[in-house]
Amino acid sequence: MNAGIEVGLIYEDCGYYPVLCTYINVDEDELQGISLIDGSVRGGCSLRHCGPELLTVEQALVIKRDHGAYVAHRVAGGDLPVA
Repeated sequence: MNAGIEVGLIYEDCGYYPVLCTYINVDEDELQGISLIDGSVRGGCSLRHCGPELLTVEQALVIKRDHGAYVAHRVAGGDLPVA
């Protein structure tokens, strides 16, 4: 189970960051990538337990415009942006 996430695609991690996937290991339940917000390496997400979701480039750009407000929106139960 990888929610369609592959290296080179963008996903939302459990911290609500849009992340460019650089590594995936389904057998070890590991997902890693580079944050499109601040360039940090994001890792340690579980494919099975964190619920990463695929994003489009357009969705990632919406999230980047005001990441703080987006996180608050998601924590409050809001949906992914429609782009």
